[in-house]
Amino acid sequence: MAKWIIWAMILKLGLVLSPNKLESASAMDELSPLPSRATATCGTKAQGGYFKSLTMPETAQFMKTFPLTQHHFLPNPLIYPKSEVLLSHIDLQLNDLSPPAARGLNPPPPKDIPKRLLAKAGNYLKTPYRQGASLQTGSATDCSGFVQYIYKKFDVHLPRSSSEQARVGKIAARKMDFAKLIPADLLFFSRGGRHIGHVGIYMGEGKMIHAADPRHGVTISNLRQPYFESSFVVAKRVLTDSYHQ
Repeated sequence: MAKWIIWAMILKLGLVLSPNKLESASAMDELSPLPSRATATCGTKAQGGYFKSLTMPETAQFMKTFPLTQHHFLPNPLIYPKSEVLLSHIDLQLNDLSPPAARGLNPPPPKDIPKRLLAKAGNYLKTPYRQGASLQTGSATDCSGFVQYIYKKFDVHLPRSSSEQARVGKIAARKMDFAKLIPADLLFFSRGGRHIGHVGIYMGEGKMIHAADPRHGVTISNLRQPYFESSFVVAKRVLTDSYHQ
């Protein structure tokens, strides 16, 4: 019993000599440094009813308090070296990794379609010719079936016959004027009369790729010939102008 009385007197004497110790300790608990790990604890309630905050780098100097009087404290400012630079660097990296659409950029339209279309058509040189045939169903083709098949590869859907195909697109030229023609224009010719009976694809430089006849199959012809000049009817442009820019 005497021992407890002595301890109580020592405790009371300590409180009398240092009345602001408890308040200072309580304040230091609220402003105690956060863990040095660069992580965050969310939704975990700490003692005293406060939520833990985001942890800062180990080099951060946390707020310290020094008692001036019994109820006043002087806080030192928080200093986080290089934290703003670090965050800016992270933001820059995130922007660099974001997709083009997120940065307001749109991919350019495919302007090489005519070149690719002619290259695809060239892969079928010497393909056998057969009236009414198509590469969609066999290994031979006629003129309009060849044109329909090639353009379908580039999402341009044309009718089956050459006379129907001549009604599609806009007129590029009514005479064999190479200055008005551009690659991938469709050239229509009459056969045995006034009606359109043949079609080919203009390649540029006065040449055309087409399924000509049973003798030649798919071939490239020079348009500077009396037959083509006399039987020419119209040139139609079925690709949009944006593909030719």
